[in-house]
Amino acid sequence: WSGEDCSTRSCPNECNGKGICDNGNCICDITYSGSDCGRRSCVNDCNGHGRCEEESGRCRCNGNWEGDDCSVRRCPRDCSGHGECVDGRCRCWGGWDGISCSEVVQPSGLQISNIQPTTIDVSWTKASSALNVALYFTKAFLLKKSRSRIQNPTSTVLPNKTSVLIKDLSPGETYTVALYAVQGENTSAPIHINFTTCIDKPTHLRVQAVTPTSVIVTWNATQANVEGYSLECIDVRRKHVEEIKASSGRIRTVLEGLEPGTEYLISVFTIYNERGSIPVQLSIKTAIDPPSRLMFVTVSDSAFTIHWQKPVAMVSNYIVTYYRSMGGSTEDEHEVPVKGRKNTSYMLMALRPGILYYVSLATERHERVSFPPVTERFVTSQPLTAPPVVEVQEVSETWVTLGWASQAIDSVEEYHVTYSLLNGTNVLNPPSNLNVTTKSSKSVELTWKSLLNDVDGYVIKYHELESRSRRPNMIMRRNMKVIHMQSNTTVNVTGTFYREYKVSATKRFVFFQNLFPGHEYDVDVATLRKLQKSSSVQVHFKTAKVPYLQPKDCVQVSLNGEKSDDVYEIFPYNGIKLKVFCDLTTDGGGWIVFQRRRDGSVSFDRSWEDYTTGFGNLTSEFWIGLQTLHELTTAMDAPQSLRIDLHHGDDKSYAAYHNFSISNSDDRFVLSASNYSGTAGDSLSYHYGMKFTTYDSDNDEATRNCAKEYKGAWWFKNCHRSSLNGQLTFILQGVNWYTWGGFTRSIDFVEMKIRPR
Repeated sequence: WSGEDCSTRSCPNECNGKGICDNGNCICDITYSGSDCGRRSCVNDCNGHGRCEEESGRCRCNGNWEGDDCSVRRCPRDCSGHGECVDGRCRCWGGWDGISCSEVVQPSGLQISNIQPTTIDVSWTKASSALNVALYFTKAFLLKKSRSRIQNPTSTVLPNKTSVLIKDLSPGETYTVALYAVQGENTSAPIHINFTTCIDKPTHLRVQAVTPTSVIVTWNATQANVEGYSLECIDVRRKHVEEIKASSGRIRTVLEGLEPGTEYLISVFTIYNERGSIPVQLSIKTAIDPPSRLMFVTVSDSAFTIHWQKPVAMVSNYIVTYYRSMGGSTEDEHEVPVKGRKNTSYMLMALRPGILYYVSLATERHERVSFPPVTERFVTSQPLTAPPVVEVQEVSETWVTLGWASQAIDSVEEYHVTYSLLNGTNVLNPPSNLNVTTKSSKSVELTWKSLLNDVDGYVIKYHELESRSRRPNMIMRRNMKVIHMQSNTTVNVTGTFYREYKVSATKRFVFFQNLFPGHEYDVDVATLRKLQKSSSVQVHFKTAKVPYLQPKDCVQVSLNGEKSDDVYEIFPYNGIKLKVFCDLTTDGGGWIVFQRRRDGSVSFDRSWEDYTTGFGNLTSEFWIGLQTLHELTTAMDAPQSLRIDLHHGDDKSYAAYHNFSISNSDDRFVLSASNYSGTAGDSLSYHYGMKFTTYDSDNDEATRNCAKEYKGAWWFKNCHRSSLNGQLTFILQGVNWYTWGGFTRSIDFVEMKIRPR
């Protein structure tokens, strides 16, 4: 205690001069503590982030803290000099990452494209333009879970690049590509991708020998180990394809059964694990064939006529060589050119009677001569005299008997008698048994019989009889026009004016099409011979009425009584008139065909605009158009089902989908097909939900444009299990249905069609 009256409590040691005494308690300065302020202390007691040293009164901060009171957070490794420390966290500069900015940022988007037998394109995205990258690639043996064992890696630093072409690879080998970023002496973790190079194509395809019907071809083997080779021999003119398989050990084959004088495109592919190489191709032309079936007809004892059958090949000339043989030697040889392929005979004159002659015949085209020529021999005959006088022995109204004395020559085999009409004419009669058979509501078959054999033809007139409501007692005659004639037996009629039609003498029937259902017609038929025309015989008929004057689909076309697969007009929605091909025979009929492939006459490697609007010929190869197909599958009253018919040689199969539609152009015509049934297997569900892709509109999921790669548009994914718009005559880019033939054959015939469920 202290003070005058000892009423003031004193502090220990008077707080050692390091604080203020307050009623016996020391209030220490900030750097001292204790009851008498005799012990040194740290600021804010180091905030719990360090240890206070009593002797010095300073904080010894924990690892990530600093400052007098350990209140400032420190960044790991001071951001390694590659970033800025903010609130104890590193904000790394471009190209660096990690809690201490010590890690180089990985590249991203590593992709492989344009894979070839010996080269590939590699591309990526850099995290920073300041970064360089390094790439290494190696052959890899792919193991489970996509792990690989790397052998002999080759590394290359690529400054300021985002793509590179890797060369000098081996065909058909699997490689690993690894890519990592480089910043000074630091590198990022690598990113990897595996790829397999394409198998290489055969080389030096060449011809060893050519005949009119065969060719021997050979080639050099591939570098890659392959299963074998596939050969395609395409008749350039007819687009007919023959496919031949060859084992990997064969580099030579014989193509037989070819057409003489015909150009062929020969393609050879390598095949491995259902993959095929780019083909090596060679165009060849088979040799022209000689004439056949030489036949000799005696004209006189000094002249013969040679007849022959034309060769298969198109030729320009024939070369006739003949000579006589005397005592084993050749004498008096002649060579005569016969111009023109249509000539199939030639007369040899100024010959010697009773002499053995040899005749050789060869064909020629563009200085190519068939070899060997066809050779025959003949002996000229002795002179013949005419028979004695001929006498008429008996005559009736329709026949006459002639007689003459026989010849004294033993070699006479037969006599020829000729006769002709000198005067008079016959009455020309019209045809008989004119009859009409109804084929459908719009077509009839007209048949007749002729009373004469030597007519030149027939004249047909036809017209429609139309009742007028304002004059019910009067029948008006409305004449019809011939649009065209198909195969000289089918008449398509329309219009409002009159015309005659002439039919050849060999015809006894004519089909009339495009008639009006429920209308009456008259048809007149007359006979023609030279300048004469007979009177006409007439037949009257009425076409059947139909329940649907404007059928909306091919089902209603079938209900109208039509039975033939053909082009018809339908009115599917909003009064729109549309010409479509109706399949009225397959699986109950009623199908609208929207795609057909059969002979390669139409190219299907087309643009987005072409596939949107449609192309081709409804009676041959065609695509109806995506916009039309969208409207047929969505705008009509009933949901649609899909059927796909596939033919390859004599094999036939089909795939059906109970639900089918495609979306509009804004969505790029997305495919919807489900609930499969059939015999071909399901190769379309893989493409469900995919947009349509053409070579100029890439909407697939692959890194490349599948339509460009497979030469035809489709609902590609990555890339396909089916591709029905590919090249008809090529395997690798062909018309494929994976579950029916895989990818190693191109299907000969395809029809895609829809009808209401």
